[in-house]
Amino acid sequence: MQINQLRQRKPAARRWCLLAFVVAPAILIAACGGSDDEATFTPVVLTPTAEPTAPPASTAPPASTAPPARGTSENFDPTVILPGVGADSTSVWILNVNEDKVDLLSATGFVGSIHAGRQPSAIVFEGENVWIASAADAIVSILVPNENPRGPFRVGLQPRALEFDGQNIWVASAGEQTISKLSTDGEELATTFIGGFPTALQFDGEHIWVADIINDRLLKFNLDAERVGVVNTGRSPRALAFDGTNIWVSNVLDGTVSKISVDGNVVATYPVGGRPVDILYAEYEGGRHIWVANMDDDTVMKLSLDGQRVAVVPVDEGPVSLALFGSDLIVVSSVIQSLNRVPLATRDGG
Repeated sequence: MQINQLRQRKPAARRWCLLAFVVAPAILIAACGGSDDEATFTPVVLTPTAEPTAPPASTAPPASTAPPARGTSENFDPTVILPGVGADSTSVWILNVNEDKVDLLSATGFVGSIHAGRQPSAIVFEGENVWIASAADAIVSILVPNENPRGPFRVGLQPRALEFDGQNIWVASAGEQTISKLSTDGEELATTFIGGFPTALQFDGEHIWVADIINDRLLKFNLDAERVGVVNTGRSPRALAFDGTNIWVSNVLDGTVSKISVDGNVVATYPVGGRPVDILYAEYEGGRHIWVANMDDDTVMKLSLDGQRVAVVPVDEGPVSLALFGSDLIVVSSVIQSLNRVPLATRDGG
């Protein structure tokens, strides 16, 4: 994915000056130019000091990274790894799965790339540290400000999701049908077989929730990695969000999202767009909303917490991943490999 800038629907491009802090090691880069389209500078490439070792012979072959055919939700392949995105207060991190790297952007443009294993598949933030999973190498790496990267640490085959519970890191490994709890030093503390294909993890303040896309269910675990609940969902639950009270899940093949209480009761299910592959909770200026990426419709949808549509925003073709960055929603589109910025204040007709 070649990314030169964050593409914003409005306002129009303006003169800019890029000033970005890059982790591991600390590097300060400045570049100024005319319009966004005219800006040029040499990107910084950051490579971990310890290159990932080759996967063991028993490792499954890398999963496909080709986007599923559009308009064929019934043929949706849950094993496909789609591009991902995460954001902290200063940077946007793009999981460039097709080129085996993580692209780093500031608010105004491309900063550099980081190699953290083949097929980067998940990202989570532990304070200032950034954890990245590599599906093909079955590893996680830790990027630490002002230090060399830590790891890589071996995990189960094809890690697809990461989560931080405030003390430990959780990894969902689809190739081994497990979830694992790691210390923040990378030590494995517990691993539990779940029997399914986990694609998402969500911490609700007390429990870890797992989306099992093959068996159309959510699994609920305590922090000792013991299963304490199961909730049946719509078809192919793929992404999770937590609004402080309820868990939200996107049901890809049904074109719906469901709101589920932390006690495991399905509160409501709402229609959204075609193939909702990601979901995100956002608070902004006193408002609390759910955002959904509709891959087949080329839209992101903003919902109130009672499921009412607040806005439907056209974006570039094939939106697959969402992140919060300041007052904007960042949208990764897989077909033309681009980013859009959508203001969180967006409303239909506004």
